[in-house]
Amino acid sequence: MIIECPGCRHRLRLKDGVEARSIVCPSCGRRVEVRKPVERPDHEREMGQSRISRMYRYLAEHRRFLRQGLVVLWMLAVLGMLGVIVWEGRALAVRLPRAEHYVRSIASDVSSIKSDVSSIKSDVSSIESDVSSIQKNVWSIDYDITRMKNDVSSIESDVSSIESDVSSIESDVSSIEGDVSSIETDVTAIETAVTNMDILGVNTKR
Repeated sequence: MIIECPGCRHRLRLKDGVEARSIVCPSCGRRVEVRKPVERPDHEREMGQSRISRMYRYLAEHRRFLRQGLVVLWMLAVLGMLGVIVWEGRALAVRLPRAEHYVRSIASDVSSIKSDVSSIKSDVSSIESDVSSIQKNVWSIDYDITRMKNDVSSIESDVSSIESDVSSIESDVSSIEGDVSSIETDVTAIETAVTNMDILGVNTKR
């Protein structure tokens, strides 16, 4: 026999032949009263069996009418489905022109978008060509700057060499000036000697 705890809904199984008025639920610890099932008398069982047999007999006798009813219900369901299909078809026929109009408008929009995309692609290609030309100009400018830097460095080296030549010339001029001053000194000495010789000659003649 199986009983159910009203507190935790835990099912308890009792062995047959065990006589107990209450037991303790192992799940929640609540005491559950044990009630033996009430046995029906034999005449109630017979009455229940007779009702079941009469129901089966009624179904066996009216099987044809039940089948006809089922067929009628099936036909009604089919007709209902056909009606729904016809109604939906009419609604679809009404909606088709609108849908075609929408599809045409969408197709025109798609074609305009395609033309816009093609124009954008052409603009992008022209921009890329401009960028490539700008890059070439930048490269040429860089090359010219490099050449100018090289020329400036060569000019600076030439200027430094000229400065060194000027310094050497200045040193040569200074040495020449020294030589000239020494020559002038020698000339002055010679003139003095000549003057002295002239004086001595005059005195000897007298």
